[in-house]
Amino acid sequence: IVDTLKRAFDKHYGDDYRDGESAADIWIAFIEVPHTISESATRIHSAKELAEKCEHPEPNKFSHEVVFEWAIPEKYVVHKVLLQTLMKRGL
Repeated sequence: IVDTLKRAFDKHYGDDYRDGESAADIWIAFIEVPHTISESATRIHSAKELAEKCEHPEPNKFSHEVVFEWAIPEKYVVHKVLLQTLMKRGL
């Protein structure tokens, strides 16, 4: 969760605190995919493994990411919130 929030703030503030995106445009979604799901049937891929296959220089940066070939099915979304909402609540 902390890593996700840090990346959202990095996206909002940008490299030099001037060129970031609006907090109203940054959604944070937490998903949970049961381990019993067949990856071939649901088309879910480990982003780290994809990065390794593409010979990305730092595949470990993607160790907490998954890639759905299509939109994330709503049944896997545990919670979603705007970064703007978190900031208004003092985060």
